[in-house]
Amino acid sequence: MSNTVQVRSAFREVSKVEAGALGVGGRHRRSALGLGGGGYLQNCTGFKLLPRDPRLDNLEKMGLQPFWLRVAEKIGVDAFLEMWREVDRADDVPRTDTGMLLLRCRPFKSWQRYQRDLHIRALAAKGASSIQIQAAMKEHYAISLSNDRISKIISKVL
Repeated sequence: MSNTVQVRSAFREVSKVEAGALGVGGRHRRSALGLGGGGYLQNCTGFKLLPRDPRLDNLEKMGLQPFWLRVAEKIGVDAFLEMWREVDRADDVPRTDTGMLLLRCRPFKSWQRYQRDLHIRALAAKGASSIQIQAAMKEHYAISLSNDRISKIISKVL
């Protein structure tokens, strides 16, 4: 019985090698590195910074407030313009006498608190104890809640 194994390469070459001669995985025998490079890795051209969207300059020149410019830069000008268009179309957004939009938005912290409360209710619905809920809050949100606070959150109607 022969101890040779057929080995195929990416270049469609086939050769016979003594079984175990090449090693497996990280146990490859030391051999000279090929001079051809990684082949499939040659399509990686490196990291390229995208140029700043010139429409940000237009928004700045027309007098958009700096925080709105930061939002436009963060989410992208197209998404910002779509959001702006949607808010402008809304009938239930208050306006000044000159037509300026008066936007009111709760702080982001209220969204985080709402998600935390949903998490607490879900844990309680699965039968978690107050101690388990407290541990989960400490692990996921790095906060400490009393048993009374947890009970109030669970009993609060949404």
